[in-house]
Amino acid sequence: METFAFLETAVAHEDPSPDLQVRSLKELGLTVPAAASVGLAGLLLATTLLVSVPNANALPASVTVTSSGLNIRSGPGTGYPIIGGLSSGQTVGVSDYSGGWYRISSGGWIASNYTTYSGGGGIGGGGTPIDTRVRITGSVVNVRNGPGTGYGLNGRPLYYGEVVRVVRSSGGWYQLPDGGWFSSSYATSTGSNPGTGGGGTPIDRVVTVTGSVVNVRNGPGTGYALNGRPLYYGERVRVVRSSGGWYQLTDGGWFSGSYAN
Repeated sequence: METFAFLETAVAHEDPSPDLQVRSLKELGLTVPAAASVGLAGLLLATTLLVSVPNANALPASVTVTSSGLNIRSGPGTGYPIIGGLSSGQTVGVSDYSGGWYRISSGGWIASNYTTYSGGGGIGGGGTPIDTRVRITGSVVNVRNGPGTGYGLNGRPLYYGEVVRVVRSSGGWYQLPDGGWFSSSYATSTGSNPGTGGGGTPIDRVVTVTGSVVNVRNGPGTGYALNGRPLYYGERVRVVRSSGGWYQLTDGGWFSGSYAN
């Protein structure tokens, strides 16, 4: 039911690492020993202490469960005990994100792979609504919880050459359909709108990818050009349309229904 989001270690664009900030001993609840003799390590600690402070996370927001059932765990991983569960279609508020897991406002953690963004909270409010596709031009581009580097990271980064749908623009940042934001400095317009290769039957369901590597294309057929990254075995994705044995993803891309169930 749950899978870990794979986070690659790479040199990413636009400030991927937390900044080092100087914190006083008083802020950290520490005091300088009264003893006259203090070791070098203690002296350095008493003089200045560098603490890695993560960027602020701009949640809460709301997400909706897309699987038939979803475990709530006491921590962000399958190694933590199950403390509850959610049903398909249930919408909950989330207050934090860590390694592919959401902390829900009522307590506990859920796997983000089995949810879809449903709005609310501080995930990048404001901006101008748009609906277009862009191609990623940076080698590794961070996705954040809001339109700026002060927001926490949101899921996996984007990679060079990916084509993604964007639904909002704010201050030089683009918002993805799932609510994440990335810098528009690392993207260029593809000159096309979502839904290339239209037609078909509207649907709304979550499917599991059964092929090892499944291409995503701009329309329902192998004659259409590739569209962004492929899908991989075991991924659960939401599809919104079917046509001639092909499924359309929420971002407009299509893949063969032969490799999903």
